Amino acid sequence: TGAPGSETPQGTFNISKGASWGAQVINGQTRYNQYISVINGNTMFHTSWYYVQGNHDTMSVSAYNSLGTSCTNGDIVLNANDARWIWEHCAGNSQIRIYSENSTIPFDMPGINAPTMISGDYGSDPSDIWR
Repeated sequence: TGAPGSETPQGTFNISKGASWGAQVINGQTRYNQYISVINGNTMFHTSWYYVQGNHDTMSVSAYNSLGTSCTNGDIVLNANDARWIWEHCAGNSQIRIYSENSTIPFDMPGINAPTMISGDYGSDPSDIWR
C-alpha cells in the first residue's frame, strides 16, 4: 500500500503489538493512529490518522477516503474495525506474509470491500464501534 518510493516491504514477518494510540510525525505534522501492530521496524498496520490523540471524531476524512490506494509511507492502513481485530487477535503471536500485487500467491485473493466514503474535513470512522 506504500506510495511509489515508499513501498510496503515484502516478505514474512512476525507481528508485534504496538499501542492503542500512537503518534507519527510526517512532513513536520503530528498525526495520531489507533490500533498499531508493528510489522517490521517502521512498517505497521493501523487506522487512518487523527488530528487529536484519543478523539475519535477528529479522523482525517481525506486519509480515510484513500483506504485501498497506494498513498502511505509503507504502512498498511485499515478501517478501525480491521485494525483493532489484528491488534487484539494477531499482534504478538502471528506471522504474516506480504506479497506484491504481481506475485504468484498460494491462495485465492478475497474480494475487497470499498470503504464507506465520508465527507468533511474531519470526522469518525464508520466502522469504529468502540468509540
